[in-house]
Amino acid sequence: MRILFVSKALPGPEVDGYVVRNRGLLSRFGTIAEVDVLSFDVGAMPDFLAPLVRHVEVYPDPGFGRDGFLKRAFQAFSPEGLFHRSEAFAAALRRLCLERNYDAVWLGGWQMLMYVPDIQAVTGAKIIGDPADDEVRSLMIDREKSDSGPERMALWRSIIRHRRFEERYLRPVDIALYVSSADAETTAARHPNLKVEVCQNGVDTDDFSPAETPGADPVLVLEGTMSFPPNVEGAVNLVHNILPLIQSSVPNVKVLLVGRNPSPEVLALASDAVEVTGTVDNVREAVLRGNVFVSPLVGGTGQKNKILQAWSMAMPIVATPVSVTGLEAHDKDNILIAKEPQAFADACIALLQSETKRRAIGDAGRQTALDVYSVERRLDGAQEVLERVVGSHGSREARDAAPGGPDDDQPAPGAPGQSPGNQGAQCDKTQAQRARA
Repeated sequence: MRILFVSKALPGPEVDGYVVRNRGLLSRFGTIAEVDVLSFDVGAMPDFLAPLVRHVEVYPDPGFGRDGFLKRAFQAFSPEGLFHRSEAFAAALRRLCLERNYDAVWLGGWQMLMYVPDIQAVTGAKIIGDPADDEVRSLMIDREKSDSGPERMALWRSIIRHRRFEERYLRPVDIALYVSSADAETTAARHPNLKVEVCQNGVDTDDFSPAETPGADPVLVLEGTMSFPPNVEGAVNLVHNILPLIQSSVPNVKVLLVGRNPSPEVLALASDAVEVTGTVDNVREAVLRGNVFVSPLVGGTGQKNKILQAWSMAMPIVATPVSVTGLEAHDKDNILIAKEPQAFADACIALLQSETKRRAIGDAGRQTALDVYSVERRLDGAQEVLERVVGSHGSREARDAAPGGPDDDQPAPGAPGQSPGNQGAQCDKTQAQRARA
């Protein structure tokens, strides 16, 4: 089997869910197929992936640049301006598809979907779209929450553009994968003829192991990229709306905001009771400084890797309903779920004041990670999706044997970029479940 894996960034350090997902997928696909990677020159290829990836090409990231006023006005409702297209990248994609006769092209993330027409122009390979999250649903949630007229108008325009983007670039794929069942369901409702499935992330339960001696001091931990709007909103909600309520019962409680690129809003939260760490060398060690993990998010879509990691570390968790959408989260069993600030604060207080409750919730969470969200279990599901989709396409060997088919032993042509000999990466997680027939 031959696969072309197309992504907006190389799977370097695990700084966000996109990288975590792609590292895991490549670590598995490289063991069952010949895998080539085409990416923008962002991130790095970890050394451990070197023997698994046959060929790597990278091209400059087109970025988002500033278009002129007339162009922006003309594209106000057009899907074309959502991402900047790289013609060099598109040409490389077409060339590789022609020369390598892939069984499947895997497109990681929304941005890569805009190259679907380039693939279709030169090959009949199956196209697996992996947008992961439903951006339209996320924008609609944001619009429902907004009480600003101009902001609601801007979000409405963005929703239209994203829906038109879906019509043009998502609908033609052979299958679209999402990490959240809620995102899969809303996408399927908008596009009844599109094959949509759930392909969730998992967690490395060895890397994210529990602390030998859990902390006893009352410290709440929120972890995530602190420039990501839902995380910023969650941090502000925690410090402004929830923390004062907790302090009335646990006056010495501290808050630890762990994550790279803290926004000005997050930096402004720092105080004697609140520490903003910025980038940390080891997420596990930073999170285990606390004894209760919190996810007070009020928006956002998709699967929350932070919850999986906290479960794996046997951290007791308090989370809002939006934080656990699509997860095997059961209130008062493996997690405490609360929406309103007072209820959220009460749940935190109950855990902070009882080591027995912390241990019970934490142990149940660890078992959930082991039983449901382990790396291998989730990657088995991703492999099943790939093999099923490619199987419906027919074998490459049969196509190669046809007149004009490429020679199996023919090496991939050289091209500007990087070869896997000086690259590398680590294992992630994903399981595919059917969201609809």
